[in-house]
Amino acid sequence: DLRKKLLEINNDLTICYSLKLELVDFYSKSTIDNAKVNLENLIRSCIDTNIDEMIAFSNNLINWKQEIINSFTIVGTEYKVEADKGQVVVCNKKVNNAIIENRNKIIKCIKNNANGYTNWSRFRNRVMYVLDSNATFSLEPREK
Repeated sequence: DLRKKLLEINNDLTICYSLKLELVDFYSKSTIDNAKVNLENLIRSCIDTNIDEMIAFSNNLINWKQEIINSFTIVGTEYKVEADKGQVVVCNKKVNNAIIENRNKIIKCIKNNANGYTNWSRFRNRVMYVLDSNATFSLEPREK
């Protein structure tokens, strides 16, 4: 196994990999009720390693602690049917900023593709047009 050979190179790699798995468990198994305790345990584990990068990462977790805990807030429920078994699975939707990040990326692409705008109102109009899902380009006017 390639992963096993790579982890044998240095003990710090093994420790960091186990912390990575602990982080994945934290995000997959925590709820709004136990996220604070689990996050504090994760931070303590990172600090206890005495690896500079993990200590810096733990400081990052400390700085964003409340936001990380708030991200476990359930905002909706989604029902999916498994294709192979046909069973209904309940998936809780958590708070995230994916839509805002997507909009920021689109605006950045508009700006980069234009090689810079000198007219602010034209740039603003272009952004509003691109982000409007109802806007379509047509040679003929749309009938209502």
